[in-house]
Amino acid sequence: MVLATVLFAVSPHFKAPNAFFAAAACGRLVQGLADALVCVAIPSLVAIEWPQHNESYQGYLNGGMGIGLTLGPLLNACVYDHLGYEKTFLAYAGFIAFFGLGSTLFMPNRLNQLIED
Repeated sequence: MVLATVLFAVSPHFKAPNAFFAAAACGRLVQGLADALVCVAIPSLVAIEWPQHNESYQGYLNGGMGIGLTLGPLLNACVYDHLGYEKTFLAYAGFIAFFGLGSTLFMPNRLNQLIED
């Protein structure tokens, strides 16, 4: 996700139109793959961690995602007005890296164990 976001930030510096579109397409491909992994992994982790309250917590997760998807464009518009195109993407990449690394560091080791039937 960070790689794709940085690629979006630097893509306007490519002068050839084909290079810009190739960079944008590669960025979207990487971003789509990362998003697909996240959208599968997070609900799975919620189901593993809280099997007794799975339905409630999946609802909280989806509600939080809905709020983020609703307010994200508004927040991005404010950030974009102040930082411009390139710095907005670089700030977003830093945000993803910081919270992604934090999530990885604080993930319990027991979630990385295989569960045998």
